[in-house]
Amino acid sequence: MKDSVLLAQEHSHQEAQHFDKLAQLCHQADEDCNGRLGPREFKNALRKNDVPTLLKMLGFQRHHVCEFFNHMAHESDDNEVDINDFIKGCTLMKGYATTFDLHKLYARVTNVQKDLDERLGEILRLLHNV
Repeated sequence: MKDSVLLAQEHSHQEAQHFDKLAQLCHQADEDCNGRLGPREFKNALRKNDVPTLLKMLGFQRHHVCEFFNHMAHESDDNEVDINDFIKGCTLMKGYATTFDLHKLYARVTNVQKDLDERLGEILRLLHNV
């Protein structure tokens, strides 16, 4: 039993080190030192040997990470991704989604929909009064 606990702790420690190294490599790829990566900077980082190796060691497939980055970049105003948010997002992508994760997502989507409905109601009332 102790051996399995120690192995799990060692695995978690190594994984944390890999994420720290990935963050460090992303910051090195940040040419303008603004804490954000644009698509060109991200592609340059992926060309370096350490980044693809780290991604594999963390259990990620390159195309999934690229798709995740592109989604984050598309959602931002300047088409750049905050490095810390990207690394945090990668840590959250690790492993399988649980039922709890799905319920949490459902609750968030429901709240966003409620907000949108309320704002739409306000807009319609304003338009009606004009």
